[in-house]
Amino acid sequence: MEVSVKIEEDAYDFSTLVDWTKVLKTTGKIIVDDHFNRLRDGIDVNGEGFTELKPETIAQKRAARRPFPEVPLYATGRMRLLKAKSPKRNKVEILLRRDRDAIGGYHQYGEGKNPVREWLGISDDAFSAIAAAIGSELVSKLEFSVKN
Repeated sequence: MEVSVKIEEDAYDFSTLVDWTKVLKTTGKIIVDDHFNRLRDGIDVNGEGFTELKPETIAQKRAARRPFPEVPLYATGRMRLLKAKSPKRNKVEILLRRDRDAIGGYHQYGEGKNPVREWLGISDDAFSAIAAAIGSELVSKLEFSVKN
């Protein structure tokens, strides 16, 4: 798909296009919420269910009184908690808890005895929502910037 837009430069005040903080905050929230909901539901970044846990892993999680012992990546609930750092200078950062960094890598890439469970990334649903938010913000900014 290709999209092209021709804008007559004399018709707009482009200074209104400089600040994207609002849409970046929305983008961060979309990614964080999508990640949280996918992991809660046992869904990977590609929209597929995670590889099921082995019975002995479920038994260990039950013995440790973990919530949802049969759901992969949900032993403590910390894998699903991402944080969107406040947008600055037209970028937003999504942060993972530091104590989950190494463990996340094992699951993302299937290191050691772990099967691959692609849990971190931007799903197609989140990508579509982000594209819609950016499009809406751009239209709003262009409408506001029209010179009379």
